[in-house]
Amino acid sequence: MATQVTTVDSAVRSKHEPSSTSWFWWKETRQLAPLLVMLIAVAFLSLFFDVIGNSLLDWRVPHEALLLAIPGLFATGAGPLLVGQERAQRTIEWLMLLPISPRRLSTTKLLVSLVGLAIMWVIALMLLAFLEPGSASWSFGLRQGQAHGTLSLPVWLVHSIFVLLVGFYVSWRVENQFYALLLLILIAFSPFIAVSLTSTMVGRPLLSTEFDRWSLVFTCVGVVAMVPLSTRAAVRTLSAKPAPRARHLEVRQSSAVTSLAPRFKTHLAPIIWQSIGSAKGTWWVITAMFAAGAFASVVLVAEVLPRSIETLMPFLILLTAVAASWVGVCTFKHDGSTERLRFLADRGVSWKKTYLALHAFPVAFLSTALLLFALWNIKVDHFSPRGNSQMPSLLTMLFVTALVYSVSQWISQMFRTLILSVIVAPILAWAAVGWLGAAFQTCGFPIWGMVLCLLAPLVASFLLMNRYMDGRDRPWTFAVGAVVVVVIIGLPVLTSYRYVQSIPAMSSQQRTTLLNEALLIHQRATPANVANVSFEREIVDQSRLLQDTDLERKADAYRLDPDSVIENLRPGPNGEVQPGIVQGSAFSLWYGGFSLARLNWESNPEAWPEYAKWLTSSAILTKSLRAGPNLLSQEWADRLEIMLLDALASESIRSKRETDAVRAVVDAIGDRRIRAQARRDALLQTWRLNLLNPNAYWFGFGDHSLPTNYSGLSGWVIPRKDEAMVLALLDGIEASKQDRSDTDWLRRMHQLADDHPGYQWSSYHPSQRERPAIEELHERDSHAFSYGLMWGRAWESLEPKALLSGEERPSTSSERESTES
Repeated sequence: MATQVTTVDSAVRSKHEPSSTSWFWWKETRQLAPLLVMLIAVAFLSLFFDVIGNSLLDWRVPHEALLLAIPGLFATGAGPLLVGQERAQRTIEWLMLLPISPRRLSTTKLLVSLVGLAIMWVIALMLLAFLEPGSASWSFGLRQGQAHGTLSLPVWLVHSIFVLLVGFYVSWRVENQFYALLLLILIAFSPFIAVSLTSTMVGRPLLSTEFDRWSLVFTCVGVVAMVPLSTRAAVRTLSAKPAPRARHLEVRQSSAVTSLAPRFKTHLAPIIWQSIGSAKGTWWVITAMFAAGAFASVVLVAEVLPRSIETLMPFLILLTAVAASWVGVCTFKHDGSTERLRFLADRGVSWKKTYLALHAFPVAFLSTALLLFALWNIKVDHFSPRGNSQMPSLLTMLFVTALVYSVSQWISQMFRTLILSVIVAPILAWAAVGWLGAAFQTCGFPIWGMVLCLLAPLVASFLLMNRYMDGRDRPWTFAVGAVVVVVIIGLPVLTSYRYVQSIPAMSSQQRTTLLNEALLIHQRATPANVANVSFEREIVDQSRLLQDTDLERKADAYRLDPDSVIENLRPGPNGEVQPGIVQGSAFSLWYGGFSLARLNWESNPEAWPEYAKWLTSSAILTKSLRAGPNLLSQEWADRLEIMLLDALASESIRSKRETDAVRAVVDAIGDRRIRAQARRDALLQTWRLNLLNPNAYWFGFGDHSLPTNYSGLSGWVIPRKDEAMVLALLDGIEASKQDRSDTDWLRRMHQLADDHPGYQWSSYHPSQRERPAIEELHERDSHAFSYGLMWGRAWESLEPKALLSGEERPSTSSERESTES
C-alpha cells in the first residue's frame, strides 16, 4: 500500500512540479549536443581553410555568410533530430506512456532547442565581431538602392526561430526524417517567396529597406502561425492512439504475388535488394536532384542562356552537389543502419559481404551518372567559350564524385542519426574537395597523395564494419576518424612542408651577419635619383598621320633624348657620382638609340656631336647605375659597359680617343674589384629592402620560376629562394672578382631563376656563357634580365685603353667558331 501511494504521489508531482522534468532536459541536451558541437567544429574548420586559402590562393571564405548560416543549419536540424531520433529509436511510445503531458514534453524539446540556438548565435556574433567588425548591421537596409538578397541581423535572427519551429512541426507530422527535412527546406523559404510575390504585385523591385521589412513581417507571421501548429502536431503525436481496426488473422498469399517474389541465389543479392527497397522515396528524390543538375549543365554550355533561367543555375548546381553527398549517406542509413545490420550479424552473415552489398547500389548509381556525363561530354563543343571554360574533364568529375562519396559514407557510419549525417556530410565532403583540389593545383600535392586521401575514409569504414554491425564501434569510430582527418588535412601540409624545406636557406648566423652588413651599407649610402628611360608620346588622330608634318613630329616623339634621361644623374659640383635607379623596363630603347647614333656617325662623320652626346650620357648613366642601390641597376651597368667596350673596340673611334666623350667612357668602365664591391652592396641592399617591403617594385627579386602547381606556396618558398639566391650570387661575385671558373653557383642559379628544364640548355651553362656578351644585348631587355648572367665572362677582362690602342679587341662568334674548328 505504501508503494502504491508513493507511485501516485510521484505521478502527481511529475505533472505539477517544475523540477520533475529535469532529467528530460538533460536527455534532450545530450541528444542535441552532437549537432551543436559538430556545427561549431565545422565553423572553425571553415575558418582554418579560410586562413590557408588566404595565404595560398588569395581567396577568402565570406565570413558573414558562413557565420550567419551556422545558426540556420542548427535550426534546420534541431527539430528533426530531437523528434526523428525518438522515432528511430522507438522511444516515442515510451514518451507517450510517461505521466507528463504531451504539451510539456514538446515545450521542453522546443526550449532546449531555443537555448542551443541562442548559444549558436552568441558564438556566431562573437566570431563575426572579431573577424569582420562592422560588417553586419542591426538596422534595416544594409545598402541603398534595390535589394540584393542581403538581410539585416534582425531578419536572420527571427528567420532562424521560424525555421526551428517549422522543423518541429514537420517532424511531428512526418514520420520519415528525410522527407521531413525536405519539407522543412521548402517551407523555410516561404517568407522570401511571399516577399517576391509582393514585389510582383507592386510592379517594381523592392528597395533594400523594404525588402528587409517585408521579410521580417512575413517571417514574424510565420512564427506566430507555427507556434500553435507545432504544439498541436506534438500533442496529436504524443496522445493516445485509437485502437486499430480488426483484421483477418489469416491472409492468403495469391499465386500472382508468389510468382513476383524475388528469388536470390547469393547472400549479397537480398542485402542489395533490401537496401534499395527500404529507401525508394529517398532514391527518387536524389534522382530528381541529379536530373536538375544535368539540366543546369546543359543550359550552362548552351550558347544562349535565358536570363530567367540564369538565376536558378547556382541553386540547381548546389542540388547536384548535395545529392552526390546524400548518395554516400544512404550507404549506412535506412537498412544500412547499425540497428538493422545487427539482425544480419546475429545470423552469422559476413561483415565483408555486407559491406560490399551496402556499397553496391550507391556505387552503381554514381557510375551510371558518370557514364551519362561522359556520353554527353563527348557531344559538347569544348572549343566554344562556354564549353571550354565551364566543363570539367571526366577524370576530374570521377575524382570529385569518388571523394564526395568516400567522405559522405564515412560520415554516415560515424553518426548514427540520419539528420546529423544529412547536414554535416555535404559540408565536410565538399570542404575536403576544395582543400585537396587547392593542394593539388597550388601546393604540388602529388597524385598518390590524392588517391591516399580518397581511400582513407573508405578504409576507415571498412575496418570498423565488423564492430559497426555488432554495435561495438564506439569509441573506435572517433579514434579512426581522427586518423582520417589527420591524413586528409595533414598529408598536403606535410608534402608542402617537405618541398619548402628542400630549398636551401641561410643559417641564422649567416642571415644576421649579412643583414647587419646591409644595414651599414644603407646607412652610409647616398639617396638615389631616378632615370626614366621611356618615350614622351602623344596621341594623334589617325587621319592626321597622313600629313608629312605630323609624321615627322611623331617620329621625333619616338626619339630618345639621352640628356633628358640623365638630367638627375649628372655629377655634383665636386665631381661626386650621383647613385641612380632605372625607371622603366627599356634597356633595348637605350641600346637602340645608342646603336642608331653610332651607325649614323660611322656612315656620316658630321654626325659626331650626336654620337658624342650618347657616349657622354652613357658614361654618366653607367657610373651612376654602378653606384646604385639595387641589383637591377647593376645589371644595367653591366650591359652598358659591354655596349661601351664594343664601341671602344671600333677602329673608327681611335681617331677620337682624345675627345672628352671617349675619355668619359674610359673613365666610366671599372675593373673587377670595383664591379664586385658594387654588386655586393647592391645585392645586400636589394635583399634587405625586399624583406622590409616584399611588394616593392624597385627591390624585388622577381619571379623565381616557381612551378604553377606550387604557386600557392610562394609565401613560404620565395623568402627561402631569395636567401638561396643571395648566397649563390655572393659566390658568383667572388668568382668573377678572382676570375675563377666556378660552375657551382651557376648551377644553383639555374635551379633558382631559370625556367629551362635542363641545365645544358640554361643561360647559366658554361657553353652558353662562351658567347660574346654583346650578342645577348640584342636578345634581352630588362624584362628578361637574369641576375648574374653577365658576371665572370670574358668582357670583364678587357681594358678600355688597350681596346683604343688596338692591343685588345673582343672576339665575335665567327672568330670563336673558327678558333674551335
